[in-house]
Amino acid sequence: MADIEITETAIEAQRAYDAADERVRKLVSQLPPSTALASGEAEVTEEQREAFAQARDDRLAALSTLRNERARIDGEPIRVEKVLREAARTSAQ
Repeated sequence: MADIEITETAIEAQRAYDAADERVRKLVSQLPPSTALASGEAEVTEEQREAFAQARDDRLAALSTLRNERARIDGEPIRVEKVLREAARTSAQ
C-alpha cells in the first residue's frame, strides 16, 4: 500500500462522505416500515421528507468531492478506493 500516496484532503473527503452516508442511513431507519406505508397505516411526515432530501443532497455533494479526490490519486481505481477507506478509518481512531 505504500506505493499509493493518499492526501489528507482525500482522507477528509472520505470521512465527509462516510458521515453523510451514515446520516442518510440513520434517517432511513427512522422511517415507518414500507408495509405500513403501503397499507396506509403510516405516513412520512413533511419534516422527514425534507430531512431525508437534504441528507441525500449532502451525501451526493460529498460523493462528488470524494470522486474528484480519488481521481487525483495515481493507481488502480479499486485499490485506491480500498487504501483510501482504510486510511480514513485508521487515522480517525
